[in-house]
Amino acid sequence: MDSSAPLLDSLRRPQRWALRLVLIKAAAVAGNPVTDADRDELASLVARAPIDALPEAAAMHRVSGTVLRGLDGIAGVPDPVRAALAARRDQSAMNHLLVVGALSQLGRRFDEAGLSWVAMKGPVVAALLYPAVGERSYNDLDLLVDRRDFSKAMQILEDLGYAHDIHNWVLAEEMLAGQVGLATTTVHIDLHWHLHYSEEDRKPFAFPIEAMIERGRRVAVSGVSTPTLDPVDTLLTLAFHAARSDGHRLMWFKDVERSVVVDEPDLDELVRRARAYHCGGPVGLILNRARYLLGAPVPLEVVLDLMPRSLRIVDDLATRVENPLQLHERSTVTRWLTRSVRASVTSSMVAIPQRAARSVHRTLRRPPENETDDPGEKASYLRAVAGSERQ
Repeated sequence: MDSSAPLLDSLRRPQRWALRLVLIKAAAVAGNPVTDADRDELASLVARAPIDALPEAAAMHRVSGTVLRGLDGIAGVPDPVRAALAARRDQSAMNHLLVVGALSQLGRRFDEAGLSWVAMKGPVVAALLYPAVGERSYNDLDLLVDRRDFSKAMQILEDLGYAHDIHNWVLAEEMLAGQVGLATTTVHIDLHWHLHYSEEDRKPFAFPIEAMIERGRRVAVSGVSTPTLDPVDTLLTLAFHAARSDGHRLMWFKDVERSVVVDEPDLDELVRRARAYHCGGPVGLILNRARYLLGAPVPLEVVLDLMPRSLRIVDDLATRVENPLQLHERSTVTRWLTRSVRASVTSSMVAIPQRAARSVHRTLRRPPENETDDPGEKASYLRAVAGSERQ
């Protein structure tokens, strides 16, 4: 959605609060058994909210189709509002068909080349975890490839006509970039060899990418046989991605709720892996918010095993000041805290000024432009990736 949202910008604080409650409740019941009490509560919330602004709010949080399902049969929702939500849902469904077509072609080529790879997030989550694919909006096809196969995967994409988003390969090597973007006129692909873009961001964590790919599973994504992460790593990466992306989209919490309900991952194993990957803090934070926002069936004991009590207190205080789900795109204290969460309160608090300092440094001292797309520099980056143990 465009950053411009005129209806949302014109709302007063109480109206924003009322609209946010509709958004959250409708998303919470979508795909789950709905009781009479749920229907009565939703009807009451709809009556008190500036409901004409709901399509903008749902699009901002990428839950248009999910909210439409949650409001099924609820009185007081104007037909134009339902139509606007349905249009977004149908647009998401059409995009999914385009992406699945690309996934089918790429999957065959990757498998024929013997690559070790999985598809993540977008089409996999939409097809496996939601009642209908249009209810989960996404823009990119995320592919995770063993770093030793990264160069081959990139070449396959290039041979199929995908063009690179970046051309400064010196900077990519300097950052040891964990992904590159490639696109045709219809589909954008994020080709990953890691879950994090920069080496600096990877330092606090210890993701065993090769092991995660190896223990993956094959699933049918709208009829296309596709390797993806196992249920535990799926939930873990969804929660971790939400935290590292500021945790401000309702869609990410719905992904977590759907993952727990539909995939039924072993939560004890989730705790074990999160600790081994050094990402218990951010994963626990997102699971905890999914519990109280959407009623995700995650036992409190799991959250307590993942994140220290002191970190939960800090997050509780921050979210009391600023709700993590805002109806604008501006930075907030809660977003900064979410992205900076580490294994402990101390490391999390240290990370906040460090991130701020890096942001200021990038603003004041931008890297020199080098959009030469030099093949030698590109080859050097790919050699660095293939030989990298800095994961």
